[in-house]
Amino acid sequence: RLRVPAASASRAAMAPVGGGSRKRPVFTGAPTPSSSRARVGDGPPMPPMPPFMMAGFPPMPNMFLPAPPAPPPGPGQRAKGSVLSYEHSKGFGFIRSDACPGIDVYFQKKELPQSIRDRDNVNLKGKTVEFEVAIMPDGKPRAHRIRVQGGVGGGRGDGGGGGGDRKREDSGPPPPLDDETIERMIKVLEEKAGFMDFGKFSREFKAYKKSQLEEHFDFHPERDKSGRWIISLQGVEPTPFEEEDVPPPVSREDKRRAQDTQLGRFSGTINAFDQAKGYGFIKSAEALAQAPAGTTGDVYFKKMDLEAESRQLNRSALVGRAVEFDCILTHDGKPRGENINLVEAGEAGEKSDVPMPDLPPETVEAMIGFLEEQGGHMDYGRFANRFPGTKKAQIMQCDTFQLIPESDNTGGRWQIALLGVDPVVVAEAAADSAPPRQAERTSERSNAPPGPIAPSEGLWLIGCVKKWDPKKHFGFLVADGADDVFVHRNDLPPELQGNTNLMGVEMAFELMHGDDGKVKVRNAKPLIQPNGRGGWQLRRA
Repeated sequence: RLRVPAASASRAAMAPVGGGSRKRPVFTGAPTPSSSRARVGDGPPMPPMPPFMMAGFPPMPNMFLPAPPAPPPGPGQRAKGSVLSYEHSKGFGFIRSDACPGIDVYFQKKELPQSIRDRDNVNLKGKTVEFEVAIMPDGKPRAHRIRVQGGVGGGRGDGGGGGGDRKREDSGPPPPLDDETIERMIKVLEEKAGFMDFGKFSREFKAYKKSQLEEHFDFHPERDKSGRWIISLQGVEPTPFEEEDVPPPVSREDKRRAQDTQLGRFSGTINAFDQAKGYGFIKSAEALAQAPAGTTGDVYFKKMDLEAESRQLNRSALVGRAVEFDCILTHDGKPRGENINLVEAGEAGEKSDVPMPDLPPETVEAMIGFLEEQGGHMDYGRFANRFPGTKKAQIMQCDTFQLIPESDNTGGRWQIALLGVDPVVVAEAAADSAPPRQAERTSERSNAPPGPIAPSEGLWLIGCVKKWDPKKHFGFLVADGADDVFVHRNDLPPELQGNTNLMGVEMAFELMHGDDGKVKVRNAKPLIQPNGRGGWQLRRA
């Protein structure tokens, strides 16, 4: 209910409500002066009420709602738009067009012109295209029979209508060259024996098109460099460029080696080697004597600096061996060995100028007693475990012992024996005194021709995973005698082909050499161990 002040009653008129007899006041004029004493209800007049708020009138339509979108073009109709994105490797892209508002139009590479779909480095983003609209069963539009307007990446946009040709026709042929420019170009080519690379030529004469030059010069495709051209004087046949024109790139390793200093070739002894990490150290007083003052420490070397047949030897077969090597002084002042050759055992005393210290007498007595308990000879590896820190060169300097290789293989096992004790005779005597069945097996083993001990289908290696890529599903193993052995998920048992956490897992594997000469795994058997809760878990290094 509307209250009307008394002072404004004269300015109110009565208006019918909804066509009935009931009336309500409608303000039509400005306020008039009223009494000086304020009364309840005095104040500014109320604004007129909008017509659509009056009872009985229908509400007005909402004028702020957007107009309904135009229907998309029907199947078979052509539309225009711009390429929003395109990936040549994946073979699809999207077009943004006003004909399909609110949705990007999908297209496949096969719908592009032949001249564009065969190019790998084409850039279509932002290019204007014309296409035929097709509505798929899911209601989404798809572009067919696409035509590209204008050139694409310096080439010709085909699109069925030849966008590049159409652009050239619209702009007209390029202007002809003037005589002065032609003379300057001829002079430049004459200085280059009549021909030169067109890329270099275009840097000398910018803003000139190839079509302007074809009338006055010859163009030849360069055979050695795909996609490049040679410009020459008319009638001049270009010869292949010499290698000196394009110097080979200088690698970081070559730059580093250029700062190294050659010290010469020296002798020394390997005193440390890590097969897994692939490096070691050589002790050589002769090399340090030739180095600048203040140079200290042993000579560092990498496994790849050893001879090819020596790279597979383990630590026990290398430590203590006499070597000859080329020594260089690196840019940071540290000695490094290269082209390392092992010195044979018989020549070690002659070629090595670093004698090992003699064994203490009490140590020699303990060794003699230990060997007498073992029958006068034993495996050198077990002997070295009993006397750690003792070098093989120290034992060879002692007149009480002898070292005998078990085979002709340089990296094979050794026997240590007291002087006068023949390990072969002792082994034969043990075979004679053995029980009949054991003697028969011993005889069979002794009569069997010895075969080479090397990785094969029956002889496997044990190593661990040192690198694994869970996304690419491959990695590399490391083991004694083999580094960076490639392993793929398919080489693993089915139980582990879905496992992504394989770092450090120990495996027994069969080693093979690929066609590229690199080592890889043929079969791999991961090792397991109890987990302490009644189950099993992968064994990790």
